[in-house]
Amino acid sequence: YSYAHGEGVAADIDRAVALLQKADAQGYHRATRFLGEIRAGAFGERHQDLPQARALFERAADAGDEAAKLNLGLMLINGQGGAADPERAIPLLEAQAASYPEAAGALGLAYEHGTGVSADIEQAAHWYRVAADQGYAPAQINIGKLYQLGKGVERNAQLAADYYRSAADQGYATANYNLGQLYADGDGVQRDGQMAVLNYAIAAIDGMPRAQ
Repeated sequence: YSYAHGEGVAADIDRAVALLQKADAQGYHRATRFLGEIRAGAFGERHQDLPQARALFERAADAGDEAAKLNLGLMLINGQGGAADPERAIPLLEAQAASYPEAAGALGLAYEHGTGVSADIEQAAHWYRVAADQGYAPAQINIGKLYQLGKGVERNAQLAADYYRSAADQGYATANYNLGQLYADGDGVQRDGQMAVLNYAIAAIDGMPRAQ
């Protein structure tokens, strides 16, 4: 871990991998999972190997590592490192949703788009809220959009604006763009052309063509 993060020593991913492989060979599931994170691309593409990452997460999950179960569920539902398997992914993500907002956010997407489950916009809204209220910005954007449109929830543009602001504060350009729309239209907030321009500009600088 210290070599991977450069804490107390010069960063050296190759050295980190060598040490993790030794610990993995002794059945230390935290090493197996961390090695999986490296192979998943957490420290750059040079060390990335998605099929190997998936296999490592599988082994660590079988050993009871909760974070590995999350990572495996995300890879299974997104089809990373092998064929997508949403039916296996859903139970893994449900088991981790209370602890990991990424899992709840992924469940929201699954229910919104009918991936591995029957499409259910109200269930999607539920899981987006669970993730959003833990501070997970992508879910804040998604639940904000549902509140803005009144899909799966009673329409509430003011609440949509609150969620967008939280995501924008974390640097998400899509949230700034959506917030800009609300200020331009006076929807859920007092109409304010300057605030609309400001939010569009932030999103535009981040490369959003629509905002530009």
